[in-house]
Amino acid sequence: MKNQFAYVNHHRFTEDYLPEDVKRRGEGTFEPAIVVPNGRYFVLGDNRPVSEDSRSYGPITPENIIGVIKP
Repeated sequence: MKNQFAYVNHHRFTEDYLPEDVKRRGEGTFEPAIVVPNGRYFVLGDNRPVSEDSRSYGPITPENIIGVIKP
């Protein structure tokens, strides 16, 4: 997260499924950047101001994923 936007490998992550105002809510910047280890996932909730996600708990393991939502 930098300036309230999500980045992956230093490139701003496209979140076309979220309105622009939602993308900019929540934590502003992580310093230093969070490095996600191999085999783990960084998850963000869609209600950024109140979501408890990887910003709170860190990257998760595949065993913690119970389902996948596909558009």
